[in-house]
Amino acid sequence: MMTRVLLPAPNGPLAGLEASPPGGAAYYSSAVLVPGHGAKEDFVPLMQLLARDGHRVLTLDHRGQHESAGTADPAERTPAVLARDLEVALTAAAARRPVHLVGHGFGASIAARVLAAAPEKCSTFTVIGTLDADLVPAVAASGVPALVMEANQPPDEAAVGDQTLAAQLGARLLRVSGARGVPHLDSPAAVAEGLLSLWRAYQRVHR
Repeated sequence: MMTRVLLPAPNGPLAGLEASPPGGAAYYSSAVLVPGHGAKEDFVPLMQLLARDGHRVLTLDHRGQHESAGTADPAERTPAVLARDLEVALTAAAARRPVHLVGHGFGASIAARVLAAAPEKCSTFTVIGTLDADLVPAVAASGVPALVMEANQPPDEAAVGDQTLAAQLGARLLRVSGARGVPHLDSPAAVAEGLLSLWRAYQRVHR
């Protein structure tokens, strides 16, 4: 079931979507998916698959993005400001329990800032795309299990960079079959399986 929600943030609520397991069934865990320069709706196909597997999944529009109120003032949309918004929203949405945190593109850098500041709030961390180099040491030091996903394209400089990032994070690298641009739009089933594999491994270890 997909519902529209408002998530609290320091300067006003953020527009969000929540997907829950069918039939009101109890969920195994919560996940928060953080968009980049797209919008929360980019994650809908993926959210539906994850919810069917028994997870509660949330996403949001950043301040001033799509359906979330805000201005175009760059000072109000810095990575640090957006990370603070995300941290407050995440804490409220997850009832102070750890979540699986997933960030795409620019959203990965926002999510990484939250992880670096409060690793206890994150069960796992997944980067879809790439991550700012200055954030890598803090993410690696957090000890949170990580996954790097990339589109399955011929080897190029970006692919080499993803390999390096995965090695620096001590993370698994997954090339998403069938994806040529945005993996969770091009091949949501493959992205879902990659995420679920990481989440299930985490659950086995932490039972």
